[in-house]
This record gives sequence, C-alpha cells and structure tokens, in this order.
Amino acid sequence: LLQRALRRKAKENLVLPLYSPLANSIVDGDFSVGLVHMIVALTIVSSDQATEKLHFLVDLFDMNSDEFLASEEMGCMIHSCVKVLEAVGFGDRKVDEAEVHSIVLRAFYSMGVDQHKGMTQYEAQTFAMNFVSTSSFLTTLFNAQWKYGEMSTYMRQVMTPARQYEVGLIAMPDLKYHVARDFLRYRPALDPIQKALIHERALAMGADDPMKPDYSKFLPKKKRNKASNVIPLEHGPTLTNLTDYRDATMMRAAKRLQNVYRGKLARQRAEDLAKKEAFYAARDIAIEGMKKKVGAEFEKRENEHGIAKMKWDASVRKKQIQLRAAGKNFDRDGVIGLLMDETIKSGQDEIEARFHELAVQRGFEEKKEEVQEEEKDLLSQITSLAAAKRKNVFAAMFKRDEMTIPKGDIVTPRAENKEERVKQTANTQIASLTAVRRAAMIRGVFPKDLYKMGEMFEETILRFDLANPDPSIESLLNRLRAFDKVMTYLKSEDMLIELPAKRLLLKYVTSPFWKDDAQIYKDFEKHFRVIRNANIIVDTLRDVAATDLETGIVASSYQEIVDIPDYLLKIMVSRKVQDEAQGSLGQAREALEELRVQGTGQRW
Repeated sequence: LLQRALRRKAKENLVLPLYSPLANSIVDGDFSVGLVHMIVALTIVSSDQATEKLHFLVDLFDMNSDEFLASEEMGCMIHSCVKVLEAVGFGDRKVDEAEVHSIVLRAFYSMGVDQHKGMTQYEAQTFAMNFVSTSSFLTTLFNAQWKYGEMSTYMRQVMTPARQYEVGLIAMPDLKYHVARDFLRYRPALDPIQKALIHERALAMGADDPMKPDYSKFLPKKKRNKASNVIPLEHGPTLTNLTDYRDATMMRAAKRLQNVYRGKLARQRAEDLAKKEAFYAARDIAIEGMKKKVGAEFEKRENEHGIAKMKWDASVRKKQIQLRAAGKNFDRDGVIGLLMDETIKSGQDEIEARFHELAVQRGFEEKKEEVQEEEKDLLSQITSLAAAKRKNVFAAMFKRDEMTIPKGDIVTPRAENKEERVKQTANTQIASLTAVRRAAMIRGVFPKDLYKMGEMFEETILRFDLANPDPSIESLLNRLRAFDKVMTYLKSEDMLIELPAKRLLLKYVTSPFWKDDAQIYKDFEKHFRVIRNANIIVDTLRDVAATDLETGIVASSYQEIVDIPDYLLKIMVSRKVQDEAQGSLGQAREALEELRVQGTGQRW
C-alpha cells in the first residue's frame, strides 16, 4: 500500500504544478478545474509539434463540426488559452472579457474574414501560428520556431518603427504611436540653452578648440626659389623648352588615343563582317537544305504506287494541259522539272523573306518600304500595338503645324446650327478632331468633352506611349517642342542636356522644395533662359506628370491603397459610436417610460 501511494503521489506531483494555478481556491471552493481548461493545458504543455497542437485545439472548439469557427467559438478558444497562459506565468496582468473580444475582432480583421460568416479551421490555425511565432515565450511553450530568433535584441531595439511594421513586429496602431513618440521625444542636445552653452564653451577654448575652422590654405605662403623650370627630356640629358616638351607629350598621347580608337573600330568592323558572313552562310545552308528536301519529295512521289501514283500523275497531266493551253509544249520530265523549280522558288522566297526580317533587325540590311494605298483606313491596317509600332505610326506624331491649340478652353470643332454647318466628309471631321485630341494628349490634358464619341484606336496607342516613364531622348525632345512655340530646338536640347530623362524633368517640377508657383516660375525662367511663357511650360509639365505611369497613375493608386486602413478604421469607430448612442437612447426612452408610468399610478 505504501509503494502504491508513493507512485500515485509521484504522478500527482507531475500534474499538480499545472493543476494548482487553474483550480479554484481550496478555501472558497472545491479545488476543481474545468475539463476544457485542463484539456487545453495538457495540449499546450505536451511535446508535440505546434501545428499538431493548434490543429487539435481548433478542432476541439469547433463545437458544431462545420469546419468553421464562429466568433463565439473563437472567443472560447482564446479565453481558455489565456487562462492556461496566466496559470503558467505568461503575462503580468489579468485579461478581461473585453480584451478577449478585442483579440477576436482583430483576428477576423487581420485575416480579412467577415466575423458574421466565421473563420475556417485553416485560417484559425494560420492566425494562431503567426501570433505564437512572434513571442519567444510562446514559441518555447508551443514547441515552435520563433519568427525573429536570428535577430538580436539590439537589432530589434534600434530598428525604426517603419521597419518593425514591415517585418511584423508591431501593428498599424502601434506604428502610429511609435512615430508620434519619436516626433515628440525630448532631445536635450537640441535645446537652445544647451546649444548656446556648448557654443560658449567652444569659443572659450580659443586656439585649443579642436572644432575651430582651418583657414591655413587661404593664407599667403612664401614661394620657394627653384633652380630652373626646364624639364629634362626622356631620351637624354639634353634640356629644351617647356613648350616643346608639352607639345611632344600631347602629340604622343593623341597618337595613342587614335591607335586605340581605330583599333576598336577595326575590331568592331571585323566582328560585324564575320557575323554578316555567318548570317548569309546560314541562309545559303537553309536554301540548300530546302532544295534537297524538295528533290527527295519529288523522287518519293515518282516511286509511289497505287492511288498515290495515280493522283500524282493526274496533277502532272493537269499542269501539262495548262502549259499547252498557254502555247508551251513540255513532255512529262519537263513538266516535273518545272514543278520542282516553282516549288524551290517559292521556298527560296519564303526563306529569303524570313532572313531579310532578321537582317533588318540586326542592321545588316535596310527595310524595304512597301507602298500603301492612301484610301485604306488606318484601323484596317493596324490590329495590335505591336503591329502599330511595326507600321511606324509614331513617325509623324509631333508635327508642329498640327500642335497649335487655340487660346482658352479646348472645344470640339462642331457647328451649333444646321444653317451654319459646314459640309465636310467623315474623314475630314475625324482628322480635325484627332488633331485637337492629339495636341491635348501630348500636353497631358484629357478633356471630357473631346471623348463623348469614344477613343479611337490610334489615340489609345498614343495614350499608352505618352504614359511611358522612360521614353527615348528624341521623342522627349519632340514632345517638349510641341508644348509651346518658345520651346525651340536649342532650348529643348539645352534642357535635356541638364535633365536627360523624363523622370528627372517631372521630379524637378513636382519637387516639394518649391514653396509656391512664383518661385518655380522664376527659377525655370532664369535657369533654362525661357523668357516668355515659363508658367505655361511648367504647368504643362505638371499635367504630364499627372498622366505619367509612375509619377501620376501608380502614385495615386498607391496613395488610395495606403488610405484604405485608416478609412476602414474610421468606419469601424463611427459604427461603434453609433451603436453606443442608439443603446443610450434606448435606455433613456425606457427610463422616461417608467417615470411616466409611475406618475400615472400616483395620480390614481
């Protein structure tokens, strides 16, 4: 009996340190523990992996077995886990029901799930694993890996709040508080009194001040006497004039540079010639291979039997009859030879056409210009953006005679009354409207009244091309010249010499350095020597920045995405305040109703 009692006592000692904090008070209660709390405690302290523990806990609290955890089930699970963690010494304060409810709401919000529909078991496990992996104590308790185990304490302390939010150490509300604390933190070194004291101490040190400025290089120095300014030549001890020595040195350096540059050009020409010869050799090999395949095919047809032989003979006789009708008499061998020559010619033309396209891409040959019919519509020739670029649609995009815009607002050139309407063809109306649209789009302006009839395919291509944040220098130069008549070729070229990219131009006009418009107008006029219409050019560049892909479209979309959490937080707070106000109003109405009933009873 004693041995059995000792074994039972040893087993109880294993469970008692976990059971005692969870149990009721032995004085006020019966020293009992809820079955669910005990199961959760034994699951947490077990030696299984964290994924197995969380899977068991989530499945345990899925009371209706629908593989979804409602907000009530999620709250029960978090409440039991919190009670067990308090029993094992995690946390220095009690967690009440309101805080547990807040944790549940934050879990649904962080996982992007509607709390009325519930959270799946996988989503609940994912949230729990992310929460556990951020704490070193919980990772040890759940037998999991700490998310920041490889990061030292010093690295986490000196990390900026933005970086902490990026890696997940803090949430969005904590980020706001950290940033506000950094701005409001007192810095004694920047106090005006402290700065004046340090300055006074530095002046009192005098010549011993290590921070005093060094003006020694600006002080006059005594020149040393030299024996001679003549430099000895390299080929002997003979002396000569310094000018002759410099001329000889410059001539030798110039010859050396010429030799290096000419050698580079010669190597480039030899390499280009070798590539060209190899390219044409490959074309000849392809043509020879095609001829061998055609000859083998014709020989195979001549040696066939049965129905295939009959079909081949019929096609040969048909070709022979066509030739005789044209006045040409050929025997069977002559007709077969003619068919073979035609097939070889067709295949050779196809191979040469393909190699010509490759040669044009690599710069070996010039592109053959095809004569296009003027009556064909542009939309019937262009079916895609790639085809538009091959057809060179943007070649005459920036003609100055088409870029003139009338002063004032841009209006659509339409007649108001039927009597005053000018008789024009449909092509003339579309061309005039397209010119006004094109001029506005190049200046970054997209007025709504110009697009009531829809955007043309050519204008869509132009809009995509103008939104490119990194266009070529030539197209950017032509676009600057189309802004205004004062932007001549020389002024546009001088501007691109200093700011040789579209990004740099837009960064210049959208910089927060400018306090007002007058400052940037004055700087633009003085720096780039644009005497007239400097404000028009700057405003046009700002319009271009608003329609640019990086500076305008992507930046505005990013700002909208950033503002979404604050907007959602405002909605949640307003709903909470509204619900509390409605509850208070209902209580006030009930109190008034009770007072009214009591007053009626007293009168009776």
